[in-house]
Parts: sequence; structure tokens; C-alpha cells
Amino acid sequence: MNNFFLALLLVHFLFLGLHDWIPLGRWTDLPALRSQRSLQARILASVIMAAIQGIALYLNWSQSPHPSYGTRLFTLILYIAYIPGILRAWWVPYIFGVGISEKFIADYKIMFGNTYTWLPERNGITVNALHTVFHLTVIIGLVIAAVRFWSPLPISMPL
Repeated sequence: MNNFFLALLLVHFLFLGLHDWIPLGRWTDLPALRSQRSLQARILASVIMAAIQGIALYLNWSQSPHPSYGTRLFTLILYIAYIPGILRAWWVPYIFGVGISEKFIADYKIMFGNTYTWLPERNGITVNALHTVFHLTVIIGLVIAAVRFWSPLPISMPL
């Protein structure tokens, strides 16, 4: 499980740092994204999110296969912290229509309207496939981080 989790941390690091910059066919629509989000906003979001994820990746990798309690706590908190943002930005508007305005719908249709989707449109939007995959892998990461957090440390490991 350790190597799988390190790979997942790496995938999340790469996704958060690069998905707004690397063309991935119909998985992304970079010209549309650029038309709605400033260069400064995209750089700031990519750097902050990738840096935080990078810290978790580095700590878990450098202490592999038995990360310290502090590293496990940090990683668990990181994955817990992703959930409200994912819900607020995607799933609450999609499922319940909360926080949706005409501008919100128009922005999402421009940024994600030409990308792959698997889910039907609800409340004027749909969650694009790339973000759906990312969200599912975040849930997997959260479950693994929780299991690792509550697993006992080897006796020789410092707190």
C-alpha cells in the first residue's frame, strides 16, 4: 500500500501543478480556461496547491515506509481539507444547485463545455471527467491517509 500511496501523492502533485497548463486533448480546454481565469490566478493556484501537495509527497517519501505521526497527521489533514473545496466548487452546485448564478453557469460552460463528461447536466452544469477522476482519487487518498494515520507506528519510530 505504501508504494501505491506514494504514487497517488505524486499523481495529485502533478495534477495540481500541471492540469491548467498542459493540453490533454478533450480532457482540458486550456484556451477556454485562459479566457476565464487570469494568468496570475492560475499561477497562484497551481503553485500553492502543488507546493502543499509536494510537502506531503516529500515527507511521506523521505520517511517511507514508516512515516512519522506528524507526517501522517499532516497528510490526513491535507486530504480532509480538499473535501470542502471539491464540494463547494463542483458537487454542491451540481447536485443541489446551491451557489449557482447565471455567471457561474456561463463560466463553467465556457471552461468545461468542450471537455469530456460522464455525468448528465444538472442545474446548468456538469462535472467534467478530469475533475471527476481527480475527486475519486482524492477520496481514495483520504481513505488511505486515514488508515495510515490510525495504524500503529513501529516501536523504533519517533513521534
